Amino acid sequence: MEHADIRPIVDEIYAAAVDPTCWQSALDRFCAQFPEGRATLLQHDLSAEAGSFTIVSCGWDRRWVDDYNAHYCRVNPWLKNLKKRPVGLAVPAEYMLDRASLLKTEFYSDFLQPQDMLSGVGVTIDQAQDRFIAISALLPERTSLDERRNVELLQRLSPHFRRALQVNRELDRIKLDGDVAETALHELGIGFVLADSFCKVLFENKAANQILRGNDGLSLSPNGMIAASSPAETSELHRAVACAAKVLDVSLTSSGAAVRIGRPSGASPYSIVVAPLRPKHAILGLTDTVVAILISEEALQ
Repeated sequence: MEHADIRPIVDEIYAAAVDPTCWQSALDRFCAQFPEGRATLLQHDLSAEAGSFTIVSCGWDRRWVDDYNAHYCRVNPWLKNLKKRPVGLAVPAEYMLDRASLLKTEFYSDFLQPQDMLSGVGVTIDQAQDRFIAISALLPERTSLDERRNVELLQRLSPHFRRALQVNRELDRIKLDGDVAETALHELGIGFVLADSFCKVLFENKAANQILRGNDGLSLSPNGMIAASSPAETSELHRAVACAAKVLDVSLTSSGAAVRIGRPSGASPYSIVVAPLRPKHAILGLTDTVVAILISEEALQ
């Protein structure tokens, strides 16, 4: 089976990690992989038997979104079994409820069928007791037939969605409790760096420290600036950081830039997202212009 190239989606996801306004673009890019599908980032509270579509892809009719948030979230039979689905595991809708049972529900007859939707895929990206956050795509029958491909695509994206949500939360916590947030940033599964406009490192988490001191594609120069093995890639990275810092200085908006760095060892290249960090965060006591750099191994095609 031919795999979709998920790199553009991953770039959008990590841009959303440091700028939550970019979640819309990430969700739209994700949804584009499913012909006639409709994607959503949703929240659901099992104990309250309620939830909402927090962000939806551009294909949604707003009336259906409002109807879901007002009523259908309470009768969605798939979500009644959320505890059955492990966090991070992508599954087809039929994992949550068999097709025959779905067809007998109000949710199908009054919500799915009028929109020509029958199935879907979903993954829980966060759980706190009875409260869940998930990414899902509703699909018409013709698209849902390629179930294996649909599930595998979402499974490959699942860890990136989860990490992005983690970064969102920790950046929000920083302004409340810098020490706690700094500890949490060290636990992220990707490299997280704060740098100035010259690419000089101001903060690095444990994963970034290991990457930069591994000298396999990325390293620190004697003056503390991030450098790539290739001069051309170093220049590209530094330009991206300088541009992100300039965006902050002139109060413009940007989702940042994506840079790929090769590794002499032949291991998977590093995928780097450089994004301007909004001044409201006052990151770890740093008051100067700060740029966030997220470093991960490039997603395979």
